[in-house]
Amino acid sequence: MRHNFSFGSVLISACFLIACSVFVSSCKGKRGSIEVVNPDKFPQVQVPDMIDNQVDAAKYYALNYWKEFLDHNRLLQLEYSKDSTGVLGVSGKVFEDAFIGYIKALQAANHYPTANAGERDLMKKADSLAIAGDKKFIGKIIEYSEKYLYEPNSPYLDEQLYVPILEGIIDAKSIPPGDKIGYIAQFKMAILNMIGARANDFEFSTGTGNKHLYDIDSEYTLIYFNNPDCSDCMRVLNILKNSDVIINMVGQERLKVLALYPDKNLAPWRKDRNMFPKEWIYAYDPKGAINSGKIYSLRAIPSMYLLDEHKAVILKDATADKVIAKLQDALYQSDVMDAKSKKETAAADSAATALGL
Repeated sequence: MRHNFSFGSVLISACFLIACSVFVSSCKGKRGSIEVVNPDKFPQVQVPDMIDNQVDAAKYYALNYWKEFLDHNRLLQLEYSKDSTGVLGVSGKVFEDAFIGYIKALQAANHYPTANAGERDLMKKADSLAIAGDKKFIGKIIEYSEKYLYEPNSPYLDEQLYVPILEGIIDAKSIPPGDKIGYIAQFKMAILNMIGARANDFEFSTGTGNKHLYDIDSEYTLIYFNNPDCSDCMRVLNILKNSDVIINMVGQERLKVLALYPDKNLAPWRKDRNMFPKEWIYAYDPKGAINSGKIYSLRAIPSMYLLDEHKAVILKDATADKVIAKLQDALYQSDVMDAKSKKETAAADSAATALGL
């Protein structure tokens, strides 16, 4: 691939060649020779032995996933050999698989501040490489981030992880302003109702009266945006209404499910009421606020948001499996606290009896 000619790139190449000559003359290191870059293998980072728990290991992996791939000596080898294989020395398929592995590592860390910090660092390094003349790396990072983190049907959909990539695109010096316009629009939509923020309020109608999201008084609220004419919506509906944890938490009045129909044609909504549990709030959007795109980014349905008692977002555009898992965790934690409280009460009662109180 031909690169744009500039004094800066010539200077960088010269520095690379000087460094490479030093590197080659001292190649008898740990392995006694220069390690050949393998286009069929992505260099994996190793978690230090001092990290002995899965949580910290996942966070380390999320922060250091690209460390070996972007290692200075490895890049020097590529420059010295003029290797143009795929993306920075690995084939396109290997790189895409590695990127999927990166997303899995970020999600396994289960800690957005850590994951987002790693993503911001990655975008800065990618931008630096692009400025130096290799724009393919940042291009593939952007392409696969959009494909796997933003496309509605991606199994890895996660706008919270996509936002730092968008921030990196907007801040990148290597990307022309005109090429950023579409990503700026995506950014404005992606930051709506982010996890931890209070969900935007809206009005809904049950057919007999109008209320607002904020009127719902419950420990948890699950907003299930759906259309009865959507086959996948019906698939998800069956999962939700047959979930033991959802049935139990609704029965305990700890969870309210708002099944919201966002479209204008109310005929499907009217005819399919009996398909939904009577304990749920079955409603539609009378003002078209949801589909306006101003307060929610509803790019596909079904879509689910799990909120806490203050209407702060716990899960955004989540799958049924993630919603159920989160509620099961909440139920388990509650049971543990109840058991602990009962144990402490029993101990206090025994102590009081012993003292004749």
